[in-house]
Amino acid sequence: MDKQFLERFSLSVQISALTAVIILVCSFATIGLLNLRLSERLEARIGERLSGLAHEMAERLDQDMFDVYSQVQTFARLDPYVAESSAREAKRRQWMADLQRSFPRYAWIGFARPDGIIEASTGKMLEGQSVAERPWFKAALKGPFAGDLHEALLLNRLLRPDGGEPLRFVDVAAPIYDTRGTLVGVIGVHLYWSWAEQMRKALLVPQRIFPGTDIRVLDGTGRVLLGPN
Repeated sequence: MDKQFLERFSLSVQISALTAVIILVCSFATIGLLNLRLSERLEARIGERLSGLAHEMAERLDQDMFDVYSQVQTFARLDPYVAESSAREAKRRQWMADLQRSFPRYAWIGFARPDGIIEASTGKMLEGQSVAERPWFKAALKGPFAGDLHEALLLNRLLRPDGGEPLRFVDVAAPIYDTRGTLVGVIGVHLYWSWAEQMRKALLVPQRIFPGTDIRVLDGTGRVLLGPN
């Protein structure tokens, strides 16, 4: 076979092979770039979805707490009409029971005198006991108050006598003034925290989230207030 032909054939093969390699490299680079762009878009989409989910949870918590905060102030404005009655303790106890039936998220509602003694409450729980040192009472002597999540040991023993997992509450309270503007006491509400867990679960429906998504609510120190067990 002609030597010159072989050399041309060999050169042609080399050029074809080099061209094929270049095409493959370019193809892989293009595919890699497309995958990178797709990954970036997917990450952005996931980030937007998760950010929206967190924002919605925060808004719902904020709105629900504001509703409770407003309701308790309304209850405080209604009390002076009860305070004028000679049977005010029984009447207070009755309208508190009615409120609790209307708003089952309220674990406990109580009226405390200015000295901190509970005069009337739902189920007569804690009546005659002093809450003078409780943060919600001291704060509400000055104005409406909404506190942080906490465990209430006294109420826990009354509401869960079986000794189960400790209940957690959020305190909301407001001062009560009579028709002459004199402070007559404080209305305090202990709100079950379980309503927030129900809200969390309602947002984690499969059709709205990516697999493995979860929601955690943290306090200002980073302590988990709400999340998976």
